[in-house]
Amino acid sequence: MTFKFDNVYIKDIDIVVGQNEKKGPLGSYFKNSYQDFYFEEKTWEQAESKIAFETIRNLLNRNQVDLLIGGDLLNQLTATSFAARNFKIPFLGIYNACATSNEGIVLASSFIDKKLANNIIVNVSSHNNAAEKQFRYPVEYGGPKPQLTTFTVTGSVGVVLSNEKSKIKVEVVP
Repeated sequence: MTFKFDNVYIKDIDIVVGQNEKKGPLGSYFKNSYQDFYFEEKTWEQAESKIAFETIRNLLNRNQVDLLIGGDLLNQLTATSFAARNFKIPFLGIYNACATSNEGIVLASSFIDKKLANNIIVNVSSHNNAAEKQFRYPVEYGGPKPQLTTFTVTGSVGVVLSNEKSKIKVEVVP
């Protein structure tokens, strides 16, 4: 099924990343980053919640928002739930593993296109070490990883979708 939208635009974006992402080929595009995996917190899980909080806070400081839609890989939306409780806006938690951002964009675009909201934050986050610990090769045990493997991002990205025209339009979602 394909969804077509007439009046949905990307109004704003905010990204917070870890040290590997900052050192990577896209590093110059990331203005908000940390140089340690704990982000000044005690655990990787708290670190992920912190970067989700920072991304959402940064967007709320610049935008009036009707709804927050978000999720993460940490127990299917723990980090986002802990971040969202700090804000006085409605929160819709979602989980679709690696497709959480796409799911959030489809939902937010549907709300905006049907005039149920004007501005919605869609936020997703992950922390490599927390994801490895939970899903793959527990890093704290020092287990060897295969030479060729996936690598989960340590970062949080949020976008504000809006009915206000901008340079980037969301038109179709397959």
